[in-house]
Amino acid sequence: MFFLLYFSFSTDIQEVGDYDYQDYIGTNKPALVKFYNPSCPHCFAMADEFWQVTEMFDDVNFVAIDCITHKNLCVNEFNIEKYPSVAIFMPNSLTPIKFEGYMGADEFAKFVKEKTNIEPRKIPKLFYEVTPNNFEAWKDSKKCAVGIFYSSLFEHHKKFLYEARMVAKAFQNEENVTIGIIRCDKFRPLCKPVNDLGYPVAARWTNANYVPFNDMAIANLLVLDINDNCDTHRRIDGFLEENVGRIEAAKPFVKEFIETKDPEERSKIIEKTKEVPGASFYVKVMNRIIKEGDEKIIQTINKMHHMITDPHVNAKNRDFTNKNFNVFKEFYPNYIPPTQNQESNENTANMEQHQSEKSEQKEL
Repeated sequence: MFFLLYFSFSTDIQEVGDYDYQDYIGTNKPALVKFYNPSCPHCFAMADEFWQVTEMFDDVNFVAIDCITHKNLCVNEFNIEKYPSVAIFMPNSLTPIKFEGYMGADEFAKFVKEKTNIEPRKIPKLFYEVTPNNFEAWKDSKKCAVGIFYSSLFEHHKKFLYEARMVAKAFQNEENVTIGIIRCDKFRPLCKPVNDLGYPVAARWTNANYVPFNDMAIANLLVLDINDNCDTHRRIDGFLEENVGRIEAAKPFVKEFIETKDPEERSKIIEKTKEVPGASFYVKVMNRIIKEGDEKIIQTINKMHHMITDPHVNAKNRDFTNKNFNVFKEFYPNYIPPTQNQESNENTANMEQHQSEKSEQKEL
């Protein structure tokens, strides 16, 4: 059983096409781009290596282009002749510099460093490496221990590890979950529990009790299984689920609030919301919307979105902000996060406004 592979499942890799590629290629950052065919076996094998290199750089855009869907873009615009292909685009340039050589994460990292002088960082370990010596301690160490069983002898198992890493990354800061990899070609006795299922495959120990993962080993289903059984609330991208931080009993008042602009009506809604247990943050949001207006609140939501997608932010702070973000989004259900270019333009505008205000103060 294999994980269903999505070439840009990670939020670190932007899937682009004819109309939006310039949001990530030709910007003020270099862009490492993979050109692929969804049915190409070599593309499957390379996907995990490309995903790993996204963990090594912050100041590089990582982009994927499906060259079957966007053939004209790949062939005519960028002169791509084979799949998979990888190329780097320097800042403010739409001219690809093609990668030549073995398609591995370390090789991609060296290529990026050589062209941009940006130093790669070491990838944090997402998996606990399970051996006969530490197996018992590992499966008893947390409420849920999820085992990823695979063989390093088979090239096609790389596509399994590609999504397994995404699941591991999503839960890396969870206190209830540990995810380990078990090499069945090296430690065959450890793989006896899954021999009937075959591998690559995943299995779970909940409170040290073995539970086979009987569904097809698809990343989304594995995330759902962990959430259902391990007291977690994660999405595949590592964000908290949208319901986290929200209060069901407050929803009718949110609906009433956003449907009216009448100040008196909104004041009545706020008073009713105060009576909902645990809804004090909803009251704060309502008061801020009245005081600051929609435009300023959207800027606040953009800042929160930037914070929860910033890999440097402390995990606890990110989750706290994510809960607040979820509540704010209830009031703006059609909210769309800004693209990288929009975010950059907004930051520039804010800096210019700040400098202008400082100049005015000096003149005064």
